[in-house]
Amino acid sequence: MKKISDKIANCFVENKVIEEEKCEIFAYGLELMMITVFDILAVLILSLFLHRFLETVIYLAAFIPLRIYTGGYHADSALKCFLIFLCSFVLFVAIISIVPAISYIYIEGSVAVIGLIAVFALAPIENGNKPLSKEEILVYRKISRCIVIIQTLITVVFMLINCTSLLLLAFSLGEISVVFAMSAALIKEYIRGRRKPDEKIFRSS
Repeated sequence: MKKISDKIANCFVENKVIEEEKCEIFAYGLELMMITVFDILAVLILSLFLHRFLETVIYLAAFIPLRIYTGGYHADSALKCFLIFLCSFVLFVAIISIVPAISYIYIEGSVAVIGLIAVFALAPIENGNKPLSKEEILVYRKISRCIVIIQTLITVVFMLINCTSLLLLAFSLGEISVVFAMSAALIKEYIRGRRKPDEKIFRSS
């Protein structure tokens, strides 16, 4: 992926589409986009074989927009990232396959509350390899909060309509996956010693 993104970026520089000093940034962003697209396509193809395509689309619809602006755990390599994403998908499929419908309402309600609190308290979580500026932090914080509010409202409305909907459960699991990614990132920071034990985790509003 890196070689391909570098070649494309260099081609853009040669054709004066982008400036040379922005080549590295462009290549990095392009590489991330290509990896993300590959991961999503792989999961969608797998979902077809598992007969869970629609549920997977709903899961991703809740997961991706929120994940972009909250930040969260980043693996050290593209392969590790893909394997983690694949394991998360397998766990998602297992949950929607074995959890009884009577339990949906409790999961959906809990996720709505936990997701709202977690995003307001923690987001955005920065990637150590790509820190955000103060302006970006403010923008990401506002957008992530707006997204989680909308997702919470969607959950509440559809719970009132049909709390035993499998699609609503898939939507909730997409949201809670983001919370897990945020939590994993904080744990990783502690392990690496990037955050002092007595430092507050919650961000000020």
